[in-house]
Amino acid sequence: MSDIGEDESGRWLSGEQQTTNLRTYVAAVARHSGATVTDRLHVQMTRDIAAGFAARGARGGTTKAQVWGWITQDGPPAYGLEEFEARWEVFESEGLIRPYRSKKHQQRHSFHPLGTVFLMVCDRLESRGGIDELIILLDRTQALLDEEHPDRDSVAHNIIFCQWAFSTFAVQLEALVLDGSMRELIDDHQQYNHQDLERRVQRLNREVTRLFPKDFDLGHKAVAMLESQQRYTHWVEQALLRVLDHAGRSLDFDVLSAESYLTAAKKGLDPGS
Repeated sequence: MSDIGEDESGRWLSGEQQTTNLRTYVAAVARHSGATVTDRLHVQMTRDIAAGFAARGARGGTTKAQVWGWITQDGPPAYGLEEFEARWEVFESEGLIRPYRSKKHQQRHSFHPLGTVFLMVCDRLESRGGIDELIILLDRTQALLDEEHPDRDSVAHNIIFCQWAFSTFAVQLEALVLDGSMRELIDDHQQYNHQDLERRVQRLNREVTRLFPKDFDLGHKAVAMLESQQRYTHWVEQALLRVLDHAGRSLDFDVLSAESYLTAAKKGLDPGS
């Protein structure tokens, strides 16, 4: 069983930022205010339960006792049996944990694959804050364009969604650059920066122009996505400049990763300009 403290090793986002990302992400399907999980311990419990199912994944399903036994085999976790059983009950009621067979008094269960997908998304949210999902969508759109007969409507749908995403990221960063605290800015800059983003968007635009030369509506959507990406990139750079200025004034050069300093050097960013 992995320890909850290990979630932060090798990550740049603070524990508070990881919690905020998760809460905001899940809020999209919350029934009311306060209905989302804000304690990362709950996510760790989900990880442990999923790992327990995987470790005990013999044919015929797994029992609750077997999962708990796997979780506690190396010592007690940061939560007790009562909390584990309460979480198990929630997962059963929501269909995340299901009876292996439809028999009465079934004691063996299976863990729904979507729970594993959720944990994969959580890992990306805790380290990159959602920008990786946009990268995946850009790559999926490029894959559509690489097909022998690209589906125009699917390409348009993805491009519109990418444009929305760039716009919302840009607004968030703009607000933080203008009014956010340095801690918020450092966290958000680290999770949004991605060096290869501009190349992907430019390639998509070229392919749309080449494959749909007379489709002015699709061309307009692609240009709008490019403009939103440029606005987003502008505020990423402004965030980096502000953090660089803070590092220079405070002589605290640990606020940025080596990758970020390299990005600033390549782009010729000067905090004094």
